[in-house]
Amino acid sequence: ADLEQVRQRLQQSLCDIEGPLGELIRPQIRQIQPYLRAGAVLTTGYCLHALRADTRTPTSVQSSAPAVPAVPADRVLALAAAVEILYIALTLHKRLVQSGVSNTVSNTSSPAAETDETAAGVADASQDRGQDRDDRTFFGSTILAGDYCFSRASQLAAETENPQVVAHFAQTLQTLSEGLLRQEYHAQLGESPPAFDENQTLLFAGVEAALLLHAHTPANHPQILHHAQNFADQIVGSDDRAKAAGYPTNGHEDSLSPACADHWDELYAWWQSPRPT
Repeated sequence: ADLEQVRQRLQQSLCDIEGPLGELIRPQIRQIQPYLRAGAVLTTGYCLHALRADTRTPTSVQSSAPAVPAVPADRVLALAAAVEILYIALTLHKRLVQSGVSNTVSNTSSPAAETDETAAGVADASQDRGQDRDDRTFFGSTILAGDYCFSRASQLAAETENPQVVAHFAQTLQTLSEGLLRQEYHAQLGESPPAFDENQTLLFAGVEAALLLHAHTPANHPQILHHAQNFADQIVGSDDRAKAAGYPTNGHEDSLSPACADHWDELYAWWQSPRPT
């Protein structure tokens, strides 16, 4: 039910743009499903509630989860939608980079097309100019669509009304941009790019932001961060939901509230469950 509200929030946030940009953006709301990043944000909130309510929670964990006023649901949904829209922006810009590389290779494979004086050569050159116009339109629209999504994601982060969350969101955007730029730089040099996955980075950053939104310091919750990292590791580069079964532990499982662990189990089960394509 909460993820359906996230979907509705995405539609509300991205429905006010018309024309070609809207045609680029709106299909992404469906294509990026399942909303794994939003699911991790929401699960973090469920965990914190469980830590406060579960009498079986070890004292050491209870002490790191002080009683704080409940965060309004609309702010939690704003953060969940923000990380998903940021993912849409990254997806659009990544598509642009991939298309640019493909176009560069295609253009360098036939440099004589523009200089061929034959009738066929002139026709080819005209087609190339038409293709260039189409490419420029595609590149320009995709850049604007991605930038629009970046701005909407930032606006939603601001709607949490939490300066720490806003600062963390800005830092995450910087980290993502630097990681993708390093990958592109090494790819242009023909080198193996450093390991970096924007989906994993964004999911984990969303969990940290959720902790901040609920007035908790991420470092005080290694058990939650551990499960978030495990989930992020499982989803990276894989469409096989079965890989989430039997996720590993590294010592924090004993300090995790049973009720809190149940929420992460539910997230894994949800990811594994079949969905309409």
